[in-house]
Amino acid sequence: MASPLGNDDILSMNKAAEYEVIHGRWAMLAIPGIVAQEQATGIPWYETGALCTPASCLENYTFPGAPAPLAPEGSGLPSFYAVVAFQVVLMGLAEAYRGGLTKPPNGFPEPTLYPGGRFDPFKLSEKGDLEKLKLQELKHCRLAMGAFLGCLAQQAYTGVGPVANLTAHVSDPSHVFFGSQASLLPK
Repeated sequence: MASPLGNDDILSMNKAAEYEVIHGRWAMLAIPGIVAQEQATGIPWYETGALCTPASCLENYTFPGAPAPLAPEGSGLPSFYAVVAFQVVLMGLAEAYRGGLTKPPNGFPEPTLYPGGRFDPFKLSEKGDLEKLKLQELKHCRLAMGAFLGCLAQQAYTGVGPVANLTAHVSDPSHVFFGSQASLLPK
C-alpha cells in the first residue's frame, strides 16, 4: 500500500497509525466535553476561550447554582498562570516521553500505545482478544473524529453549538433541519 505523502517505509506508516489513534482518543474526549460544556453553561464550545481571562475564567459562565471564579481571592487556590505553567510542563514531559523525544526514567518501560506492561489496571492485555479491542477502538476513534468534524461544520453552517441545534430541531423538526438553512450556503 502506498502512502499519500510518499513515505512508504513501514516506520512512518506505523507512526501514522499511532497518531490516528492518539488523535481519535482526543476526539473521544472532545465530543462529550463539547456537549457537557454547552449543556452546563449554555455557552457554545467555540466561544469559551474568548470568555476565559486570567482574572477569572468563570465570571461569564452561569452554572447550575451560582457562578464562582476560578481562583477567588484568599481561597488558597493557585493562580491562572500557575495552573497554565504547571499544565504546560507536565503535559510537555508526558508527550515528550510518549513521543520518544526523551528516554523513559529508570525503571519505567518504553511507552506503548495499547495496554500492557505497567499501565494495565484491568489486565486487558491478558484477557480477551487484544486485536479485536484495538480494531473496536480504532472504529470509535474514527467515529469521534467524524463527529468533531461535524461539530465544526455545523458551527460554520448555523453559527450555534450542537446542543442548541439539537434542541431547535427537536422542537420543530419539519422546519429546522440540515436543508432548512440553504440560504447560508455559499453560492
